[in-house]
Amino acid sequence: MNNKKKIAVLGGGLGSLSSVFAITSNPNWQSEYEITVYQEGWRMGGKCASSRDPQMADRIEEHGLHIFFGFYDNAIKMMRDAYQEIDRPLQAPLATFETAFKPHSFIAVQEYINDKWVDWPIFFPPNDKVPGVEANYEQDSYDSPLGMLYWLLKNLKQQLRSNAHLQSYTATKDHAMLAKISHLVGDLFPSEQHSVNDIIALIEHLLDKTLQGAEKDLQKLAGVVADIEAIIKTMLAIYEQLFGPTAYSLQSIRQLLLAGSFCLHIIKGMCADKVFLLGWDCIDKYDFRQWLKRNGTPKNVYCSAIVRSFYDLYLAFPKGDTNQSLCGGNISAGTLLHAYFLSCGQYKGAIFWKMQAGMGETVIVPLYQALLKRGVKFEFFSRVSNLGLCTARNSIDNISIEVQATLCDPASDYQPLINVKGLDCWPKDPQYSQLVQGADLKAQNINLESPWSPWQPIEVKTLQRGVDFDQVILGISIGALPYITPELTATSTSWSNMLQHVQSSQTQAMQLWLKASLEETGWKLASPVMDAYADPFNTWADMSQTLPRESWPQNHLPGSVAYFCNNLDEPQEIPPFSDHGFPAREHLRVKENAVNWLSKHSGYLWPYISDSDGGLQWQQLIDLHENTADPRNGAERFDSQYWHAAINPSERYVLSVADTNNYRIKADKTDFTNLIITGDWTDNGFLNIGCVESTVVAGFRASRAICGYPERIFYLDK
Repeated sequence: MNNKKKIAVLGGGLGSLSSVFAITSNPNWQSEYEITVYQEGWRMGGKCASSRDPQMADRIEEHGLHIFFGFYDNAIKMMRDAYQEIDRPLQAPLATFETAFKPHSFIAVQEYINDKWVDWPIFFPPNDKVPGVEANYEQDSYDSPLGMLYWLLKNLKQQLRSNAHLQSYTATKDHAMLAKISHLVGDLFPSEQHSVNDIIALIEHLLDKTLQGAEKDLQKLAGVVADIEAIIKTMLAIYEQLFGPTAYSLQSIRQLLLAGSFCLHIIKGMCADKVFLLGWDCIDKYDFRQWLKRNGTPKNVYCSAIVRSFYDLYLAFPKGDTNQSLCGGNISAGTLLHAYFLSCGQYKGAIFWKMQAGMGETVIVPLYQALLKRGVKFEFFSRVSNLGLCTARNSIDNISIEVQATLCDPASDYQPLINVKGLDCWPKDPQYSQLVQGADLKAQNINLESPWSPWQPIEVKTLQRGVDFDQVILGISIGALPYITPELTATSTSWSNMLQHVQSSQTQAMQLWLKASLEETGWKLASPVMDAYADPFNTWADMSQTLPRESWPQNHLPGSVAYFCNNLDEPQEIPPFSDHGFPAREHLRVKENAVNWLSKHSGYLWPYISDSDGGLQWQQLIDLHENTADPRNGAERFDSQYWHAAINPSERYVLSVADTNNYRIKADKTDFTNLIITGDWTDNGFLNIGCVESTVVAGFRASRAICGYPERIFYLDK
């Protein structure tokens, strides 16, 4: 008799794969569970999916831009384990985590000052920490608002002390101001003039005296918060006396002063709203910029590039509207503040870890292969269309699955991967030869991932509780849930509220393969990850490290490849799935956005390959049709590049809009006894924002709700 619990995993995105990876990391899992993952279409990955196009030099085609941050301990540990488990030959490409991910330390944000763009290069020094290793469990205590205070003050002190240009600034001392904290600072200021050293002295006093021992004693911390705020207010006053508005006009120090003012106003706001005592979430009812303004932050700071860059990074523009991106958007204040600290202050090794190939083959393939090896089953071409409740309305009783295609050999499993230069990858299209319907799918150019496709299911099968599943892990993203969970919405107020309040956005992306190397484009800085540039493609990364994994012919070798992404503003109303032309219209709209943008904005980035009007020289694009009888010219050459409109409900980017995170639901608090949820749309208890680490933590929380494993999760106390 088989007493194993059957788990149906709906969706094959990173949240689902993380959940299953965690469950099956328990050495005894096979004695307790049978797990089947149901995935629409021909590839895994969800928003993290990517593929290869054999007709276009096996090039990598992504949904957007994906880079790991150095604080991704859970995600990186999972990838280390997956690479070790699939045990590729050492001479194989991407054989280990260390060969698949490389550190990157340079960021370039852009400021729009006096009607022109100005570079703000930021180098984050590498450190000797290693991400995703057991030793990092001991560093969880640093991930706290108090830890952020320590980091901000130490960083500000270092920057002020190391900048020789600031040392000459002095201002008249305001004794009334200093009197407010005289009981704390004593004889710190014997002279009659302020200097940068006065601010440094205050910082040192705060670090060495006021906060000493407070980290583990919240009662003591509560007693000194007023003193902290008084010191910060004094720092700000000295800061303004020293530098004033004229200093901000000097390019050599303006960016440092903006960053310093940003740090001090953050600390002031954290004191005023008791973030040190109440935690990050206590200010999530405010938008981050709204919170900064509420605490007296000047406009040149809350509208600065260091603020805008994180709005761009987390696509923080509801309905994809970036018209006010220079000083608009909406994202939960505490959540973004936490993300700042993790990204910039808690990284291990480097701030970024860049993948050396596509997300699909660098992340999703190793997870898929490891899970196959462990005995997990995968059902491709299985689109979930409905979750049905039992008579009591408290559990999932049945699941409707639309079968999109059937295998020529029903006794075999679908083999989804292709080999590109020794590396297993997801192809751009299904393996038509394995499918009964393959010829028709190919002839009609059907996209099985699009709900707007005219393709009809071959059959609709019903998974029944007690027969096909006992427990359900729902990893399909929130944009699709209104379509497949109407019974849950009608039954559960918390479910209905989550779907009503937690928002998502369409996104757009383009990839350009250029003849010129990065240096030959005229880009004047190091290989960048760049944010806060001109919309609608404000984010760019040089991803030329991926080119060796593609198969370009010798007479069409790219010198570099550039990835861009951003929000995509939405139509007034998303059309019904019966409007089969909607994907083509959105695809064309992204193309028009890209061509228009490249005609106006590439010149600042790449002056050597742009025309006098600031537009791209189109002949600089790699085009395999170049030497044919009918070559493309001018902007038509853009047709040889790749662009993507992420409009499918399940691939929309999940937002963290102010006052909405409280509507998210924890993995095992769904009101339905056998339903566990996972993904970056759930309440993961760590960082409710759209990123890989949040998704993996959500996956681990889902696993823990089912089997109590893993016992430890980075950044979570319990």
